[in-house]
Amino acid sequence: MAPGGDLGPNYNPATGAGRDNSYLSYATIPGGKYGYKAGTTIASPKVAGLAGVIIAQHGKDKLKPAQVKHIIQSSSEDVFKTGYDKYSGFGLIDAVDALD
Repeated sequence: MAPGGDLGPNYNPATGAGRDNSYLSYATIPGGKYGYKAGTTIASPKVAGLAGVIIAQHGKDKLKPAQVKHIIQSSSEDVFKTGYDKYSGFGLIDAVDALD
């Protein structure tokens, strides 16, 4: 799990009411510009970026993909049930802990 922003705690997807853009994440958008986005569009690049930094820290071709995955999962912060659960996976990525 990674931070991805959302439309706020009062947002109703059925009606569109209660939208609060202050909960969105700032990111690059096509054309080299910046804008506010939410969801996997924002969360997945954060996990990929962490994987890249882990690889850089250990040296290119030193870790197998499964090892990078294990580092990310084992350093994640549990946010719901202990261990893996269907809502948060292994938890929220923790770059500081992953790079210790």
